[in-house]
Amino acid sequence: MSQPDPSPAEIAELFALDKDIAALCGRLLSELNGGRDRAEVASVVLANSRKSEGQGLLHALVQQHMSIVLRACARHEQADAWQEEALELFARHKAFIDRASLLAHALADRWFDAKRYSKAESWALRSIAEAERTGLDLPWLADAWRIAAQALSDDNLGPEVEVRLRKSLALWKRQRKPDPIRGMFAHMGLGMYLLEVGKLKEADAAFVEAIVFAKLLPANAQYLADAPTTQLMKLRNENT
Repeated sequence: MSQPDPSPAEIAELFALDKDIAALCGRLLSELNGGRDRAEVASVVLANSRKSEGQGLLHALVQQHMSIVLRACARHEQADAWQEEALELFARHKAFIDRASLLAHALADRWFDAKRYSKAESWALRSIAEAERTGLDLPWLADAWRIAAQALSDDNLGPEVEVRLRKSLALWKRQRKPDPIRGMFAHMGLGMYLLEVGKLKEADAAFVEAIVFAKLLPANAQYLADAPTTQLMKLRNENT
């Protein structure tokens, strides 16, 4: 159930503090990348969390950002708990529902990578549900639909998989600057699904679209670039 939001002045103050918390998070991540000991960084994170305990939305903002640092420190169980706690608090306040959706997407992503597909699907659907409450095409919504589809397709080739993937693709096409990696994954996912169910012409088109995203991949993801072309050539060679 939603609760009355803080006043506009209180929200403005929270957003100002949010920028400071995000900046600290960025510095800690940089220090980790520079070789600082994970245990030392985790101790800083925990200290910041203790300072904000009992402060409602401020504590949730600390949990949201610092959970990212905890993941980088391989403290995944605690990161999961913080994200879930912050999500539930954000979901009760109209001004913070978008953050509930964002955290649900982060959890979906985490469990999808861990191949825990039932959990991934559940969190992806939660992300979508919270996003729909805002009425906005939030930037991560396209990927939430992709995860919801591909997590389901692990043991299900029913039509709902295609429905979800096509929702994902429609949202990717509406974005001005879509994430090329995740956009490519969505198109590849649709192509592979259509291939499995025998819709070869549609699969061909999906792989062609995936190639468009592959051309935009950053240098550190170029190893992914050949996948859609390989699948397209395999499909065409097998059906000539």
